[in-house]
Order: sequence, then structure tokens, then C-alpha cells
Amino acid sequence: MSVSFGSCLSGLIATVFLSIYGSLSLKAARRSVYWDLRVLVLLFIVAGMRMLLPVNLPVNISIYSHKLLVPASNIVFLKIPHTDLFLAHFLVILLFTFSAVLLIRRWIRMQQFRRQTLTLSNPDDQLTELLSKRLPDNKPPAVTAVYIDGSVSPFVFGAFHPVIAIPKGIYTENELEYILDHELVHIRQHDLLLKDGFGLLAALFWWNPFMWILQREMDHAIELSNDVTLFQKMNDDEKLNYASLLVKTARLADNADTQHSLSLSTHNNPTLQRRVKEIIESRSPQKPILALHLSILLLITGLSFLVTPEPSSTDAKAAQESFSLEEDLGATTDNTYILDKGDHYELYVEGELIGQFQEIKGDLKGYPVYTEEFQNSTD
Repeated sequence: MSVSFGSCLSGLIATVFLSIYGSLSLKAARRSVYWDLRVLVLLFIVAGMRMLLPVNLPVNISIYSHKLLVPASNIVFLKIPHTDLFLAHFLVILLFTFSAVLLIRRWIRMQQFRRQTLTLSNPDDQLTELLSKRLPDNKPPAVTAVYIDGSVSPFVFGAFHPVIAIPKGIYTENELEYILDHELVHIRQHDLLLKDGFGLLAALFWWNPFMWILQREMDHAIELSNDVTLFQKMNDDEKLNYASLLVKTARLADNADTQHSLSLSTHNNPTLQRRVKEIIESRSPQKPILALHLSILLLITGLSFLVTPEPSSTDAKAAQESFSLEEDLGATTDNTYILDKGDHYELYVEGELIGQFQEIKGDLKGYPVYTEEFQNSTD
């Protein structure tokens, strides 16, 4: 395997196409996609890492371009004055430096968010008991539920030590049960890990605007998937109550930064309307179409590994094809000969070695052929 300008470019193009396809497919998704959301998101994450593996496989097919890629590669491989580095090295350093800054910033903000939330939280025995009833076998809860000061949407945070935070004095006991069920579905389906995974992916591919769009659509799709999981077990009255809860929660002032959590509701009106419509209509699940999405993802990723655009100078190729021994080197039958070395041939003009080859083809057949003894005698 080898690293090349074309393989880096192929990975870049593949990442852009994957993010465009992912954002459009999630935006247009119906229930058939929600069921497979976790698999699809994981596939997006794996396929999106293609650009971080800029290698050509042994079976790689190169597509050469002169008008676009040659000038681009010339710019990328400009040498930085007074150094041994190319502009490409600077761009790679810049890319990963900014990614590292975003990742460190994200980690710091996650820690600050957790500390601030826990500072404002108030454990409550009644809420803890209500949570324990929602867990199987009445085991000690693996997740903590707390009240939080402020008028915010209920949310869950902490992928490995989840905490459900609910604003105090706003919801009835029946509404609290819906909220706990909603957040527990997030925890059981590992949605927080998916959200964090896409956060890391967006930080690595910060230069790709479609990746940020895909991250936003993924957040919305996770909530829609959660709703589908819940309302499949509800009767008509429970569905209406749950939809009313979403509308009620959306009216709360969003005074807290819940970027590092999953909220019950959202102020995004189109998404809220879509969620309520899905709950009210409660259509039967469609046949999953994961195979279609998987095929498209594998096709994009596979092509990025197997086909790479490479810069190629057509002028140089044309010059090579039009090269003539007679015109360019002044070769004649008197000053040019071919030496038979047994396992290969050597071409000499005016006693100077021009090149080696395996077979005597084309115009070379007109020149005399000698053996090793001839060269020794001329020396």
C-alpha cells in the first residue's frame, strides 16, 4: 500500500459524499430507517474515517487528470522557503491541530457542563423511587435521576454514568413517568455514545460543512427513533398525553446549554411537529431498508479505496509518445547498437547507455544487435 495525493483526495471526496448522503437520508427518513438508526450511524462513523487512511490498495485503479489535479498538486507540494517541508505538511499539521483544539475544547465543555449541572441538581427520594420502579427487578438504579433548578427541558447526560435531570415543580407524576421512560430508552439504546461519536467525527472533519449538518440531523433522528420505540407500547390516550408533554416541554425557556446531552424536547418547530405527527398517526412500521443504505455506504467507501484521481501531465505523456531516437538523439545505424545481455537488452548511442528493455520492438529492430564479446572488443 502507498500514500498518495490521489488517495488523500479520494478520501476527502468520499467523506463529503457520505455526509451529504447521510444528512439527506436521515432528513427524509421514515420509521423503517429509525429502527436501524444505530447501525446506520455506526456505518457513517466507520466510513467517514476513510480520509484518515490515505492509502492506495494493490488493486487500486487510478484516474488521471491534467487540467485540475496537476495545478492542485503543484500548489500542495510547494516547498516552504528555508525548510524541508511542503505546503502539504503544513496543511496536515493545521488540520490535525485544529481538530485537537476542538476535541480538547469539547472535553473541557463536557466536564464543565457535568459539574454545573450536578451543582444545580437536587436528589429526591420520591423521584429515585419512581425511577427504580421503571427498572427491571427493582434493582438499584444504574442511572441517577435528580431535580434541577431552572426552566429547562428534561435531559440525560453522561454516556457511562448517566444522569437524568428534570426541572423541579413543573411536571405531574404521570408526566415524570413519561420523561423517565423516554430518557431510559436513550440509555438502553446507547444514544449518548452515538451522539458523542458524531461529535468526535465532526471535530475531525471540521472543514466539511455537511458533517455538521449530518450531526444535527442525527440528533433529530435519534429523538424520532426514541419516540417510535415508546409509542409502539402506548394506547391512544397515552400517545396523546406523550405528545402533549413534548409540546409543553418545548415552551420552556432553554436557559441551559444541553449540547452535551439529549433533551426530551426541542425548540426546532419542524422537528417538534414531525415528532407529534408521527406519534398521533402511529403508522405501522415499514419493512426495514437497511440493506439499501448499507449498499450505498459500502459502494461510496469501496470506490474511495479502489479508485483514486491522480495528477498526470498530458504534455509529458505526449512528449514521451513523440520521442524519436533519430531526431532527439541523432541515432543512426553507424553510431547506435543493441547489446544482448542474455536476460535483457541494452541500447547504446555513441557508446553511451540509453536504456534497457526485454524485447526488441518497433523501430529498434533496425539497429544492429551484438553480444557481450562485441562490447569488450570495443572497450
